[in-house]
Amino acid sequence: PPPPPPPVLTPQITKAKSAIFTNRTKDGKPLDANHANPPAVAGDQIEYTLTTSNVGNGAYNGYLISEDIGDILEYADVTDLGGASLKDGVLTWPGEDIAAGGKVVKKFSIKVKDPVPSTAKSTSDPLSFDLRMDNTYGQTVQIPIAPPLPKQVETKAGELPQTGANTSLVITCLFVALCVYFFLRNRQLTTEVQILRADYNPGV
Repeated sequence: PPPPPPPVLTPQITKAKSAIFTNRTKDGKPLDANHANPPAVAGDQIEYTLTTSNVGNGAYNGYLISEDIGDILEYADVTDLGGASLKDGVLTWPGEDIAAGGKVVKKFSIKVKDPVPSTAKSTSDPLSFDLRMDNTYGQTVQIPIAPPLPKQVETKAGELPQTGANTSLVITCLFVALCVYFFLRNRQLTTEVQILRADYNPGV
């Protein structure tokens, strides 16, 4: 019988991502930056790690690792590209050969801007300047940012209750009623004062 055909070697790539504060520690270890509590503040330094694994049974030659960090750049500057090039908010590393069962690890570092930008949210892009640095490489890492004072005002203003036409009408009527009340009350007090004066000064 003819020999069996050779097995098909197929690469299969998986991605994972993590982030740590390099200037914050807990129990002697760098603090996890994903969903940080308390949130990141001006001057914080964060290191991202991108892990690209080949879980298939065949090699992947010349795999290009790239990462869109446009959302991060709203609030931070890159301090270490980790061997990548940065263009239009995208980090790109040279092609890598990843053997079956192998992995490639890339890192880059950022520093939160000081002062933290207080730019208002974009009406066309609600995720822009939303006090978060969201970034996805296989999984999403979300780092909240502590707002500067002008941004706190914007955030609180956005939480104010919305009033409809009926509510506005009720408020207006109450305001007018109060004005009429105080006007009539003032006239009544004036009349009472005149009567009292006449009582105490009958010759006037």
